[in-house]
Amino acid sequence: IGLFLVLIKNRFELKKEWQDSIIVDELTGAFNRKYFNQTMKQLISDFRRTGRTFSLALLDLDHFKQVNDTYGHLIGDEVLQAFSELVRQTIRTEDTFCCYGGEEFALFMPNTSAESALLVIERIQASFAKKPFRAKRESFHVSFSGGITEVSDKQENSDRLIEEGDQALYSSKYNGRNQTTLY
Repeated sequence: IGLFLVLIKNRFELKKEWQDSIIVDELTGAFNRKYFNQTMKQLISDFRRTGRTFSLALLDLDHFKQVNDTYGHLIGDEVLQAFSELVRQTIRTEDTFCCYGGEEFALFMPNTSAESALLVIERIQASFAKKPFRAKRESFHVSFSGGITEVSDKQENSDRLIEEGDQALYSSKYNGRNQTTLY
């Protein structure tokens, strides 16, 4: 019976690894775009059913192309990993952090108003901007810009939420970066 339980346990661990490999971005450890889409659908449907609000934050590393061009892609990868690790250590269990593409990320915060989400993102921003990176015998810092929107009416759909988050993010970039804007 002991061997049987070990085999079952191994099967479950393999299944979990396999599932994680499908929904987790290998480089950053954040959930991937496919999982982003599933989470968005689920949260919107939950909102329509129960009225439970959520916020979506879109986060984009500032001048990331410059980091890659100046220090190389390996250092760029280190920056992405450090950013992802910081966010994942800061957020709550019920929050969902996803790699949205390149150096852009998304954070879902259930039961959270845009104003509360802003406090979380600003805390992460302050912490990340202070983190030193080293390459080519020099130290440098990286910041990120954010845009936050909150689901607000029953007609809300994923495209509109992403559009709102994007507009707020663009506003942060346009107004000098290393800041977060509420839609």
